[in-house]
Amino acid sequence: MYEVKDTATKKLLGHFYLDLYPRPDKFNHAACFTLTKKHHYNDKHNELASAAMVANLSPPSDDEPSLLGHEDVVTFFHEFGHVMHNICNEANYTKFSGASVEQDFVEMPSQMLENWIW
Repeated sequence: MYEVKDTATKKLLGHFYLDLYPRPDKFNHAACFTLTKKHHYNDKHNELASAAMVANLSPPSDDEPSLLGHEDVVTFFHEFGHVMHNICNEANYTKFSGASVEQDFVEMPSQMLENWIW
């Protein structure tokens, strides 16, 4: 688990988990799953966002680190865009939080990070 904090204010924004390597009975594609959506209950309580990025990247071995090809790096950054979309939003209501946006905007943060890789 990783914490995401605002560097200027030191405010905790949320958490994310990474599940990057294959294992038996795990699906074979990459995805980001929203675990909790960021929202406000009232002026005194905020629910933080949490997300999990799940992938099947090349695992390290005893002798070698995990070396990613370009396509794997693109996939990693694409899914990480979804993680950041979930954590960094400022929605007041879960209905509009994270990926609960207009359909043409859901992929925007991920596509920006993908383009950066290229």
